[in-house]
Amino acid sequence: MRGRADAVALRLGEQYPGDPGVLASYLLNVFALEPGEAVFLAPGQVHAYVSGAGVEIMASSDNVLRAGLTHKRVDVDALLECSDFLPAPPPRPVTSLLARGLTTYRVPIREFGLVVGDVLPVDGELALPGEGPRIVLALGGVLRLRADAAGETCTLAAGESVFVPDAAGALSVSGEGRVTVAYVP
Repeated sequence: MRGRADAVALRLGEQYPGDPGVLASYLLNVFALEPGEAVFLAPGQVHAYVSGAGVEIMASSDNVLRAGLTHKRVDVDALLECSDFLPAPPPRPVTSLLARGLTTYRVPIREFGLVVGDVLPVDGELALPGEGPRIVLALGGVLRLRADAAGETCTLAAGESVFVPDAAGALSVSGEGRVTVAYVP
């Protein structure tokens, strides 16, 4: 584990020469996620992505603070006041498999849930779980989204997203690609 922390600090030092925030990386719990894995970070937990891509979803907040590695303002006093530095392994969301390749990720808060899965042409239309307002993101391929109550459809290519209001009703998806749905449980 020590070697991983040193490698991260060296890499950050090359990317952000002279930034003291590089040393803060030694205070962080460095870990790697494999595709399909997730982690839940409670409020006050300082975090950073060192490499790779991921989907981050968060509850409404008015206090995003920066710890360094940026040209933007870093409010050290506010950061120290709000941060939780207790050492602990990262909690993993509870996952459950839904119909035909969809996985739901539930965390210990009620503000949001997340569904991720692969959509294949042979599946036809897949019903997407979740009610209320939702955000649908295409992580790959081309997906066709249909809102039952509104009778509307839209096509999403990789990297595109759409906000779906509560009034749209049930959602279904078809096509071929990877879909992510953030919803209010």
